[in-house]
Amino acid sequence: MKKLTLLFALALISFQLSAQQYNRRVMVEEFTQASCGPCASANPSFNATLFANADKVTPLKYQVWWPGFDPMYLHNTPDVDNRVAYYDVSGVPAGIESGSTEFYPGSYSAASIDAVYNSMTPVNIVVNHSFDAAYENVTVTVDVTSDDAISGNLRLRVAVAEREIVFATAPGSNGEKEFYDVMKKMLPSADGTETGDFAAGETKSYTFTWKMKNFYDLNEVEVVAWLQDDDTKGVWQSAISEPNASIPGGNFVSASVNAALASQITCDPVLAPAFILKNVGTDELTSATVSYWINNDPSATYDWSGSLMAGQSTAVTLPDVTFTDGGTNTLTIAITNTNNGAQINQVDAATEITVVALIDPTAPPVGDDFESGAFPAAGWGVKNEAGTGWTLSTAAGGYGASPSSARCNFYALTNGQTVSLYMPIVDLTSATGASMITWDHAHTYYSAPNYRDDRLILEVSTDCGATWDNLWDKIGDGLITAPPQTAVFVPNASQWVSDTVDVSNYNGSELMVRFRAVSGYGNMLYVDNINSSSVTSGTVALLPLSEFKVVPNPSSSNAQLRFNIDQPESIAMSVYNNLGVLVAQQHLGDLAAGMHTTQLESFNLPNGTYRVVLQGKQGVASIQWVVAK
Repeated sequence: MKKLTLLFALALISFQLSAQQYNRRVMVEEFTQASCGPCASANPSFNATLFANADKVTPLKYQVWWPGFDPMYLHNTPDVDNRVAYYDVSGVPAGIESGSTEFYPGSYSAASIDAVYNSMTPVNIVVNHSFDAAYENVTVTVDVTSDDAISGNLRLRVAVAEREIVFATAPGSNGEKEFYDVMKKMLPSADGTETGDFAAGETKSYTFTWKMKNFYDLNEVEVVAWLQDDDTKGVWQSAISEPNASIPGGNFVSASVNAALASQITCDPVLAPAFILKNVGTDELTSATVSYWINNDPSATYDWSGSLMAGQSTAVTLPDVTFTDGGTNTLTIAITNTNNGAQINQVDAATEITVVALIDPTAPPVGDDFESGAFPAAGWGVKNEAGTGWTLSTAAGGYGASPSSARCNFYALTNGQTVSLYMPIVDLTSATGASMITWDHAHTYYSAPNYRDDRLILEVSTDCGATWDNLWDKIGDGLITAPPQTAVFVPNASQWVSDTVDVSNYNGSELMVRFRAVSGYGNMLYVDNINSSSVTSGTVALLPLSEFKVVPNPSSSNAQLRFNIDQPESIAMSVYNNLGVLVAQQHLGDLAAGMHTTQLESFNLPNGTYRVVLQGKQGVASIQWVVAK
């Protein structure tokens, strides 16, 4: 019996050793920044440690947005933001080893690398990448094999990176000129690909293709892959596909946005894009191949010919492009080749134009509660500054009733910068009664010192943005809903207010609506539950009410508004004069089904006719109130 037990134990040990036969290549992720002083101090020794252990580590660097400017962050803000949130990174430089161990890059050691590398794993990863003939697209293949059965919340993450970037002058304020293993794109996104569990000996294969952008040198393209358990954040294995291109060429041209098209708004789906082509080489430029595409659509090509001597530039207008999707579109223009050779620097030889194409007027109700996960939603538009401004927040929703809202980060914008959030065009051509734009907002300013000049404006246009009418404008103390603070503002359920603008004067038109945020270098602004509503008369409403009246009406003193709702609702009340100016506003809160009353105060109101509006999630109700003292 003892002999059998011993044989079983030996067999088990033998199985375990055969199942854990791979060294665990160390996944090393760093969060750093080109304007971070401590990063400049820590990175030389950190990079030296990585270089000395190149056969044991898989490095990947995320260039973040603080404490100053970093052009490499702007190349891919969503993926960087995702990884910062994933690890809850609050300062730089910061290192993460194999997903689960935090370290300071300046003191990272070979001993730490060896400890992880020698912890065996049953997982092996093989990753390769290749380019198409025009060096526009990279295709990545990944094979993941586990010799043992493993399970968990497993995700394969793949990142295309640039091995080495050397600037002639420091791009930020910390003096660093050399950067390594800089993440450019995660495939298909930073969330990775769910793999499911692995049976013993199972291999799973994956293929990704990406239209490359923002590389300083295409010869430096590398790809890293790692298998991570999102429950523990631990990394089972990582691998790297080394730079493998030998593209002859150089930096012969630059492309820049034509100022008139830097951020385009159009109500016409057809647009002729233009850009500035400059010869930054030393020899005459006589031809260039231009690729251009909308979002992730297939690219079209345009062959330019002419004569540009060194330093000369010219405006180039491309053939018409058609926007089939309303809302925010990115038009990318890239020069891939010239008579002097291949253009291997994509950063200088490419430009992007943000086109807000509002091409599908929609009858009310038109709105967004920002719960779909898409931002901006289909048909909506955003004009930000270098990727900064309006984004989706999952930190807070209106009145605490949901987790998501639109957020404007005033602190990340410079003082005076303006960013805009556009609704789809609201079709009021058939509206004859009360028409409203409603939303909820929460904001406070940064209090040390007092940066209190953050501003939110609601503007409308009936001529596709040629002219705008300012209907709602609040700044500083008029905008805040909570006490000022130095920390990042995240509102609680009580720190929201509801806002309403009467747009009945625009009935009969197609109305463009934008929320324009002007930075005072303050704090966060949240906007939620944006909605447009219209009714066909003053007392017939989209909001279902079995009773709705003002008593007495006309009234010589204060009156009561009485209404009966058929189901629970969050109700806001607004009062407008006959010019459409808001004269009173109150959030009535989350109300139960049944009869409700609230007081209408006429003490400060002159005689006249007023419109009382109730706004709920289901719509709007409006009734006339006459004040006759």
